[in-house]
This record gives sequence, C-alpha cells and structure tokens, in this order.
Amino acid sequence: MEKARTLYGDEAGYAVFEDYVKEISKAGIYTVASNLLWSPGPALETYSQAFKAMVEDLEDAKSRGARIAFVEAHLSYISVHTLIPNPVLDRIINLGREAAVVYYVDDLYHALYRIAKRIEETPNLYIAESFVIDPLAYLLWRGLDHSLLTMLRAQYPHLETLIIGAKHPEETHSRLLQYAARPRSRGRREFLLAYMSHPISGVRRDYYILLDRGEIRSMSEHPFIRRFEAFKRRLRSRCRNLVLFEPTSIDEVLVPESVEPETYVVTRDNRWPHPREHDYEDMYPVNLFDRDTFGKLYGGGFPEPSELEHKTASILDYTGEARKFYLRRLLQIIADQIEVRDYEYVGQSSTILVYEPMYKSVVTGEVSPSRGVRKEINRAESQAKSIYVSASEETISHVASLTGGIFGERVNPIKLSNPSDPEELVEILREGGYCR
Repeated sequence: MEKARTLYGDEAGYAVFEDYVKEISKAGIYTVASNLLWSPGPALETYSQAFKAMVEDLEDAKSRGARIAFVEAHLSYISVHTLIPNPVLDRIINLGREAAVVYYVDDLYHALYRIAKRIEETPNLYIAESFVIDPLAYLLWRGLDHSLLTMLRAQYPHLETLIIGAKHPEETHSRLLQYAARPRSRGRREFLLAYMSHPISGVRRDYYILLDRGEIRSMSEHPFIRRFEAFKRRLRSRCRNLVLFEPTSIDEVLVPESVEPETYVVTRDNRWPHPREHDYEDMYPVNLFDRDTFGKLYGGGFPEPSELEHKTASILDYTGEARKFYLRRLLQIIADQIEVRDYEYVGQSSTILVYEPMYKSVVTGEVSPSRGVRKEINRAESQAKSIYVSASEETISHVASLTGGIFGERVNPIKLSNPSDPEELVEILREGGYCR
C-alpha cells in the first residue's frame, strides 16, 4: 500500500479492509474471522459494516479527485484448521468498472515467522484451543487463495488476476501496480509482462556440491547465478516498462531432490539472491522446528509441566521417521505449488524470456537440458506466447540434438555475445517499444 501511495498520492483512494473490521468489532481480525465459523450472523454484519465504512472513505477520496482505489484485503482466513473465504470479496471486486487483484506471495518460512512474531508481541492474539498454523496448514491456506483467484477470474469478466512474489525488486512492484491501475482501453500496451525462465534445479545441485567442497559459501557466489543476476539487472534497467516475473522470488526448496530431509533450516546464504533480500536480514536463519520461535503458532509450545494438559498436537514433537515423513510431504506440496505458480506466471505474461535452456554444470562440465524450462516453453507455445531464448552459440547448437528440437515456431533464438549482458535481447524488445 505504501508503494501505491508513493506512486499516486492524492490521485487515488487507499484502504486496508481488515483495519475497518478491527475498528468496527473492537477486536482482532483473527477473532472476527473465527466468528464466521462460530457466530456467522453477527460476524457477517461486522464485515458488512466494515465494507460500508470503507466505501464511504473511498467515496470521500473520489469527491476530492481520486479516480483509482487501492484496497488491501485477505482473500481468505484460517481458523481451527478451517479455511474461510473473505465474505465481501465480490463487493470489493465490483467497486469499479474494471478491477485487478494483485496477489502477493512470500516464502512460507518468512510468512510463518512474521505471524509467530506477531503472536509473541500481541499475547491476546493467541488462543490455545484454535490458533494453530503449522507449515502444511499454511500451504493449504495458500492453496485456497490460489483456487479463489481461479474462481474469481472465471466469474468476473471485468477482473484481471495477477500473482507476484514479494521479493521481486521494488521497480517490478512499481511497474506492476502502474500496469494494474491503468484502464484496459488505453495505456496498458506500453507495459510488457514477461516471465523469466531459466535453469534452477541443476544450479542448486551444483551449489551444494561446491559448498561441501568449500569452494563457495553462498548461492550468490555461484558462477551461473552471478552472470544471470547481472543479465536480469541490466535488462530491467534498460527496459523501464518491462514487468519481469521471476520464479526464484519464491525460494522454498530446501535440499537437492536426492537428499533425505531431516530438518528445514534456511539461511540467507542458501537462498537464491534477490535485490530485496536485505529487507529480510533480521529474519535469518529460520528453523521451522524451533520451539522458541514457533511454539505458540504450531501448538505444543508449553514447556511448563503445569500446562501440559493444554498441550496440542504439534510438529515440534515429531522426531525420527515422523519428522522425515512430514518434511517429505511438505517439500512435495512446495514443489507442486511452485509448478502451479510458475505456470500462472507464464499465463499472465505476454512474452517468455528464456536464459540458457541448456545448463552447463560448473562441477562436471556436462551440458544438459533443463526440464523445467522445457515444460515452460511448451506451455507458452500452447498459449501462443512469444518466446525469446537468449543463449550461447554452444547452447543453441546443442538444443536440436539433445532436446528433440526445443525451438518451435514461436521460439526465437538469440545468440548471446556476453552471458551477463542482454544487449541482443534489448534490441529486439526495443523494436516493440518496451525498452526506452
């Protein structure tokens, strides 16, 4: 919301819907959302009153010249392991002739970390019998939000739904907000929504090998990542109306596929580097099985013997095979949601930009096709997207023989003279008016 205020000032009205709910109810949003289960009549009335108060404030902003409304709201809530859609979503969407939902997604461990800290700072928020959210529950909650986006997209012709990872660069967030706030009938074509496809799994596997050898300390030191991040940074700076969706802005994968998970600890060093990582500096490391951090959030966080009768089932008590089973399940759902989200990025983009679909291992020197990139290219082709592949001459020569011909009718290969410089791609995008 602060980003929107910076961009539009008095030209827009602004509202955080849940703040109105809290003001009307004189209670926390969690309490009111829970009452949608236990006492739906009064809770729905609270939501209706909150919506009415919000609209009055937006109408006041309109009378003072505002022509755009930015509303921040949850798509759904969770209580007692039950997922609850926001009951006034349809009213919010129908406030204007056109509407766009921009859904922000963050890494689950940082989302859980923030919720846990909020509970710690606000003790009355915590209700032992019902406020229990572990990582699996959080992922299911996020899954419902994704389903709601699909439903809303099908139900409202005047609505556009967009997904973006929270760790995208500030400039990408600004450009997407400007795109979403413009009428479809004019002005939007000056923005190009594009998805950046590139090898990830092979890069991550090499990172862990190099880390074990003591050759690098952090993922940001990986040679491929250093070249690629420079490529993206220069591309964004030269194409100021390019909205570039990056899959690694959500980095929830923990270990290579071949490793049996025993714990889930993330540090800044083992996360894919992004310009906004400094905003999370005080949130590393995160250990999803740390009782001091997540005890109250997960349940089972009562160390005193006198309180044991209140103890709830908690993943914090899982050990041995039980913990490994839980983590395998967690990582599988993460992988599934990553694939779905990446396909959403492809679907909401006009163009797919591919960087080196053939990954050359820095450990073995072997050149192999990226399965993820191949699947994304195939999906983009099926949706009639324009596709530009930036790759070395060596990569392009390997493609036909090793992939069965990844370059279809809509795929345009671009030979990179410098793997850190997107100049050849910029020239092509400039012809379309997207790099100014």
